Amino acid sequence: MSNKVKIFLSSLVVLMPGIAMAALPTELGESASTLNTIISGTLPKLFFGLAVVYFFYGLGQYAMGVDDKTKAAAKSTMIYGIIIIFVMTSLYGIVTALQGATGTSGSGTIKSPTIGS
Repeated sequence: MSNKVKIFLSSLVVLMPGIAMAALPTELGESASTLNTIISGTLPKLFFGLAVVYFFYGLGQYAMGVDDKTKAAAKSTMIYGIIIIFVMTSLYGIVTALQGATGTSGSGTIKSPTIGS
């Protein structure tokens, strides 16, 4: 079995529960709510996880490195990973503080304006 087929089947196994429970949205509001949930809930967690994986990738490179050039590149990768994690965490803290100061919760759906009654 080729490598591409293995990757495809692995991703299919991971994504299958979400595909099986999926239902098409019936209204535009439901689509917007789903998109809001993906953007505000899933993507930050995914990016933070990728930043942590990037840091540990650099750590593994450093541990496995045999020469100074490899270790220097691994140090650079780890430093960039720490910077990315710090920036993401501080932005999350700033957004949370602003939400607390303005009285918004950051969850729920956005009400669309209506005209008339």
